[in-house]
Amino acid sequence: MAARADRDRDEREIIAVIEEETAAWLRRDLGDWADCWIQDERAQHVNARPSVGGRRIRDFGSIHGYFADRLAQMPDSGVQPSQVRREDWQISIGVDMAWVTFDQVVPLDAPSDTAPGRHNHLRILEKVGGRWKIVAVFHIPNRIGYHACPWVHLDQNGLIIESGAGAEDALRDHKALKIVGRRLCGKGRADNRKLRDALAEASDLIERRVGRTPAPLVLSDTDDLSISLCWVSIADMMIVILLEDENLLTRSMKRAGEAYKLTARQVRVAEAIARGNDLNRVALALGVQPSTVRTHVKRMFDRVGVNSQPALMRALLSVEAPKT
Repeated sequence: MAARADRDRDEREIIAVIEEETAAWLRRDLGDWADCWIQDERAQHVNARPSVGGRRIRDFGSIHGYFADRLAQMPDSGVQPSQVRREDWQISIGVDMAWVTFDQVVPLDAPSDTAPGRHNHLRILEKVGGRWKIVAVFHIPNRIGYHACPWVHLDQNGLIIESGAGAEDALRDHKALKIVGRRLCGKGRADNRKLRDALAEASDLIERRVGRTPAPLVLSDTDDLSISLCWVSIADMMIVILLEDENLLTRSMKRAGEAYKLTARQVRVAEAIARGNDLNRVALALGVQPSTVRTHVKRMFDRVGVNSQPALMRALLSVEAPKT
């Protein structure tokens, strides 16, 4: 029983120091961050990701210097520690050493320097003076695994490389997209052209190694004149189409409402339209008359300076998050 209690205590302390190291980094507290580490020549920090390749830093002095420079370049992380979650913990504990793996998930719309997405972590810790300290970090970003919504990983020509859970069902009944052979295509000629243009733009950004948050792709070749929305992500040099990302939609519409000074009801109308509803279904969902919805849409047209629902959606969804 005593051994089990000691192990449980060690696990809690190990998790606590790992969480504090990340929290200190996000709040830009270099002193508290350094206090989580063994500060000698044994320390190592290893990172590998498609966009920047591999990087290995040895000796804590070098690690400290590298991250001090990073903090100076980006004094505000743009992410609160409470927004970061960890899952799939695996902890092995020896006498004075521990081996830990876990997945760490940072919000996908976080600033690119904060590395949004899912990260596979391996940590090695030692117990020094009764306290667990980090001696080595091995870190592999895996952003494609982050997406909770249905997603499709494509090449620049639309060839499907892999897809996530629910993608096949989502595409089977999709208003504007379809699979032809192994390629993702638009059902209508105009939408197919928009998709090809979006893939070409994403490919160009990857070629130039230019980062970007997920961009909206508003498609509109539908029988009932409603729009169809998806997102084009290029995280870690991969083109990924996100088919139904509610979190991205909600955050984007909130930013748009603030930028264009829309009312709360207008934001709700815009969100309902972005989900593919025609104006009658929007009215039914919100419990108002269709004429009321049309009035809200007209006022948003005037506020944003557009004259069609697809143009309105493109404008609202393209409002960028504030730079940090």
